[in-house]
Amino acid sequence: MSSASSSTAIVDAESTLEEKVQPEEVQPEELTLEQLEQVFDVLSEITDRISLMNSIYESNLEQAFDDLKQFSLTVRQWSADQIPQEIRRFYLSHLTFHREIIADIIAEARSLLMEERREYLKTLVRYHKDYCSWLDTMEKALSRS
Repeated sequence: MSSASSSTAIVDAESTLEEKVQPEEVQPEELTLEQLEQVFDVLSEITDRISLMNSIYESNLEQAFDDLKQFSLTVRQWSADQIPQEIRRFYLSHLTFHREIIADIIAEARSLLMEERREYLKTLVRYHKDYCSWLDTMEKALSRS
């Protein structure tokens, strides 16, 4: 992949992300299934960009990690009680799927051992540990609601 085409791919991914429904645009109490899908499409795109840490291709990992942090901060402000009852199962499903995808990215990074990406791996491991802890709490809260 040439650097011109990889730069274009980065720009395309970022502009596509801007067109999606961002979590900060949604009131959790009014969340619909369609909005939930759109919000988690954003997370999926961010996660796809994070996974490029396991690739030799040029990528803007700083921006991807910043986007992941911002997404996570916003969604973590939503309490279990705010999520409408009819979509809680789907919400939890998306959250647990994200946990597994991040674990897969970490496992692949550890097997590749790309020295120049080691700091990104450490950042992702810390994120995953913190995310799993938060998700355990959210799962318990959602099961009680």
